Amino acid sequence: MTQFRVPNTKVVELTRSQVQACYKKFVVESIKLEKPSLRYLDSILRYKNTAVNSGEVLHGSSGLENFDNIEEWCQQTFMDEYKETVREGYVPATTFLCVRKSDEQVVGMINIRRELNDYLSKFGGHIGYSIHQDERRKSYAKSMLQKALEYCKEIGLEHVLITADSNNIASQKTIESCGGVFENEVKDGDGMLRRYWITL
Repeated sequence: MTQFRVPNTKVVELTRSQVQACYKKFVVESIKLEKPSLRYLDSILRYKNTAVNSGEVLHGSSGLENFDNIEEWCQQTFMDEYKETVREGYVPATTFLCVRKSDEQVVGMINIRRELNDYLSKFGGHIGYSIHQDERRKSYAKSMLQKALEYCKEIGLEHVLITADSNNIASQKTIESCGGVFENEVKDGDGMLRRYWITL
C-alpha cells in the first residue's frame, strides 16, 4: 500500500482522556425529559444553587428558586398540571427535567404551558427553559426543545409561541434551529423580547 504524507505535518498520539474530551466536544450526549422527582434531589439542588448564587433567573423551573424544600416543589409541579390545582394566576403546565443519560445529572429544565393567558400571549409563550451554566454550548438546549415540541404535539398543540431576550443570541439560534419563525419584538421592562412561532 502506498502511503502519502502531507508536507509540514506531524503525527500526534492522543491519550484516552484526550480522545474522550474531543468526543464530548463534538458529539451531543443523549438526554431524556423526566418529571421532577426526589430521585434527582442532589442534581436539582446543584442546579438551583448554581443559578441562585450567580443571580440567574431559573426559566422553565416553575419557580424552583422560591422553594427551600425540593419535595414541596416536586409536588407543586405535579399540581400545576391541572386546572383544578394550578397556582392562582398560572395556567396548567408541565415541568420537565432535562437529564443526561450517561450520569443521570440534570442539565436543564423546561416548562410547557398548555394554554396562554394575556401575559404569556405577549411575553412568556408556551415554553420556558434554561440550561445549567456549566452545561451550555453542548447543544442540550436544542435537544431538550426538540423533545419538548414532540410533547407539545402529543397534547394537541399545533402552534407554539416561544420568546427570547433580544440580547440572547444563543437562545434565538436554538429556537430558529427548531423551526421558529420570527414574528416581532416587544418591549419587556428595560429590554426587548423576540417572539417566535413554531408550527407542529
